[in-house]
Amino acid sequence: MTLIPGARTAQVLAREKHAGLALGLIGAGLILGLFYNRFWWPADEGVFVHVAARILAGDVLNRDIQDIHPGYVTLINALALRVFGMELVSLRYPLVALGLVQAGVMALLFAGRGVALPALVAISFTALSFVQFLNPSANWYALALAVTMIGVLVWLPPGARGRLETIGLLLALVFLFRQLSGVLVAMGVLTWLLAETPRGTGRPRLARILLGVMALGLTGYLATKAHSMTLIVFAPWPLAMLAWTWRHGGADDRQVLRMAGRLGLGGLLGALPLVVYHAVNGSLGYWFDDVFVTALALTELDFFEQASYAPYLLLGLVNILQFDSAAAVLNGMFWSSAVLLAGVTGGLTLRSLMRDGRNGRGFHPLPFMAVFYALVSVHFQIPIYLFFSLALTLAALLWLTADCGQWRGLAPVALALMLSGVGLYYQAGQPLTRGIVGIVQGQRVAAVESDARRWAGLRIDEPSYRAYGRTIALIQRETAADEAIFVLPMNPELYFLAERRNPFSFFSTALGVRDDQELAAVLEQIAMDPPKLVLYRPDDKYNTKRSQAIMDRVRQQYVALGTVGGFEVYRQEDG
Repeated sequence: MTLIPGARTAQVLAREKHAGLALGLIGAGLILGLFYNRFWWPADEGVFVHVAARILAGDVLNRDIQDIHPGYVTLINALALRVFGMELVSLRYPLVALGLVQAGVMALLFAGRGVALPALVAISFTALSFVQFLNPSANWYALALAVTMIGVLVWLPPGARGRLETIGLLLALVFLFRQLSGVLVAMGVLTWLLAETPRGTGRPRLARILLGVMALGLTGYLATKAHSMTLIVFAPWPLAMLAWTWRHGGADDRQVLRMAGRLGLGGLLGALPLVVYHAVNGSLGYWFDDVFVTALALTELDFFEQASYAPYLLLGLVNILQFDSAAAVLNGMFWSSAVLLAGVTGGLTLRSLMRDGRNGRGFHPLPFMAVFYALVSVHFQIPIYLFFSLALTLAALLWLTADCGQWRGLAPVALALMLSGVGLYYQAGQPLTRGIVGIVQGQRVAAVESDARRWAGLRIDEPSYRAYGRTIALIQRETAADEAIFVLPMNPELYFLAERRNPFSFFSTALGVRDDQELAAVLEQIAMDPPKLVLYRPDDKYNTKRSQAIMDRVRQQYVALGTVGGFEVYRQEDG
């Protein structure tokens, strides 16, 4: 039987689509299966597991246990502990599932571009995202939701039933996993919707007001967060895209109001479970204070201002120029490319948008949204935050150059292969304790598998494993199972790993002891109902003058036991 050319082409495209998706998912699954239980960043991971464990123990989120995340990430972490067991590795399983989902979405977005490119995009996306910081961070959930949002914008055309409500739902979910990511995704989505809306019959006053407000907010964010180099790499492109939409968008006031109503309906549906939870438990006020007041206090700590991507770029370039070894050169290429990639992709996206407008391939949700999403990496300029957006930025570059011929099309593919290979071999699952030089040079540190209760199955660096083993053994030796310990300024993982009670509603003195009244309450509790053991890390970046004031009281009231695992240990004497 002879098929007509159109039918044959459709069959070929379908086979390529399925083959690319299958190869991408197989590659992503292998990467996730190999790395999911490697690495940990104890204090950060400890926040998520400690708060989730307190929820399972009966505490009400934000009322009984402080948390600066909006809520959904904590509830998912609590569910993971309930389903998979009270172990740190349990928090990784939902992210493995999300990793497969977003790899599949990325492969499908590139369907119709052969087999190899969709598979490469799915695999590189996996290689440069979760496995680079194996931690149940809310950022990974926000990234997966942003990828889903791009899929909705592509697969549900303007005017499709339920499109705006679905987008509103996803926007609410992103925000209620991580506030800043939600704001930045909303900027990108709203700008896209205003740009794609056909010109109305009225004046676009509301649209231009909205775009102006977003431009002012984004300028303020960049002014407070970005260093000069970062401003060049990240800042110009989203601001220019806002300006382009202000000039060329045609949504009139009636269209904007209709859009806002439908987005708002979807947003209400997304927020409803969390609102009901807090309304039932009488914790809405506590939630607002944690999520909108205390969360801002975190960004005022000194170490946020000190972070910069500039050393990674400069050291990377030095590695390339010195040419000491293949590993040094490869890692130099990796870090210099990773830091500059957002600037290259942003420039290409803006050029394509200005050249092709509404009908060009550059006017596509993937590169458009990636330019805005890259701004999450400006918040705290350390490698972890660069990885929160790097995979999406690379995927956008591959989209923009997919139809380029000869070397211009091959260069981004080669870049993706290099970043993925170097990232997996030298960076994924490796401890942050290597320092800037060790990270940029790609030093590899051997890992051991823990067999201890509550962190069984994790493969972490041996010095960390030994130090925490000694610390946990001391805590369990010096305290009974029902006695409390106090860890400051911020290492809540010890409450979970040692299975001992935290006597306070906060996990960090930097966030829970913000004024003299809260300090007085802590000192009073130490005097009236002292925890059996106090552990203090004097060189921790979260130390403040109030954590030092607490330790002044502890040293008067407690007996020093010495130092273990980097912690000063103090015991409350009986009687």
